[in-house]
Amino acid sequence: MAGVDVGRVEGILMHYLHLYHAGNFADVFKHVLLIALLEALSMKDTPWCFIDTHAGAGIYGLDEASTPEAAEWRQGIGRLWRAGPRSALLGRYLATLREVAGAGEAPRGYPGSPWWGVRMARPHDRVIACEQQAEIAKLLRRTVPRAEVQRRDGYGLLGALPPRERRGLVLVDPPFERADEFDAARAFI
Repeated sequence: MAGVDVGRVEGILMHYLHLYHAGNFADVFKHVLLIALLEALSMKDTPWCFIDTHAGAGIYGLDEASTPEAAEWRQGIGRLWRAGPRSALLGRYLATLREVAGAGEAPRGYPGSPWWGVRMARPHDRVIACEQQAEIAKLLRRTVPRAEVQRRDGYGLLGALPPRERRGLVLVDPPFERADEFDAARAFI
């Protein structure tokens, strides 16, 4: 995890910290699907752009969320980690995950969507990661340096779409802190 203190960001005015949810069953499902979609985009040689509207920190240390009530990863990646791959796609996902999470009895960390996007990107592809919180955006720049990190609310990208590549994928997975989050997501889509 390249010496980055994942999960400990001071002064963040947020109620939601993805640290406590990283690697849960929804993350596993989302990232396996993300791999499949980016692999499909990569079937053509032309470049693609992956945009994450609410990127987060990039990589999360699972040991930081080790209290039983906060360790959602145990029912997500923890179960799959022990069970092993059940398909070729899950095998590729787990093999790639072990690059950042180690090969021990349990994963040490869990990467977020921007990390997966960069990991799947070819040299001519582009990853844009939007993060509104300054300290988390700073951490994201260190954990996923190849991503183009934009410190902004990802919903503000609407005017920048479609990307110059004309091919791509936009992931909208907000923290659901805003009272109008569903309306904002619907308006963006």
